[in-house]
Amino acid sequence: MSTGPLRTVNSRVGLLMASWNQADSLSKSLGSLLSQTHDLFTITLVVDSQDQATAEVLKYQKDPRIKIVETQQPQHFIAALNLAM
Repeated sequence: MSTGPLRTVNSRVGLLMASWNQADSLSKSLGSLLSQTHDLFTITLVVDSQDQATAEVLKYQKDPRIKIVETQQPQHFIAALNLAM
């Protein structure tokens, strides 16, 4: 086991997130992820059958690390996450 100084690894991280009628917590969740000290990441957000409140939250999300995938019909959680991959 090494006792030397810790090395910082600049690893890119991919995060998958699904949302279905969760506008109230979506803004908080994205804000929390975007405020992390590790900034080499992308968020793929699957918006499962967008409602008006979710659309309102997303119109203010301009961070280039967020990629939004929208479904027209509800896919449910696992199927929605599979779309992101």
